[in-house]
Amino acid sequence: MAVDDSVLTEEIVRGGGLRHDRPLSLFREFPVRQGAHRIHVTLRRRETPTAMDTSLAVGAEPDTGLYAGRATREAAERSRRTLAAIPPSLALDTVVSFARARVVLITFNADRRRLVIVRGER
Repeated sequence: MAVDDSVLTEEIVRGGGLRHDRPLSLFREFPVRQGAHRIHVTLRRRETPTAMDTSLAVGAEPDTGLYAGRATREAAERSRRTLAAIPPSLALDTVVSFARARVVLITFNADRRRLVIVRGER
């Protein structure tokens, strides 16, 4: 994240859960002076789609019976959900007018599949 071309943070974030395949919630607070400022936020997925399938290895034992093929199906479904949930790259580059003692929230809008700004109303 950058404000007026000054980088405030650059970090790796992971989703929740043991395999990091749960929803991602990221809270960071940055004080910004009043007035108009250019903000730039970028999120990029680091793993490849094929790398996501390795989170559940298929065992060496034969995959037969009631659960035949379950591990493979679950890995494929997890990969599909991950790719569908958030695009591989998200960016927000805009000018925002910051008011004294007000909060500006940047969030992911799933319907529009992009980062959006939400402001607190008085």
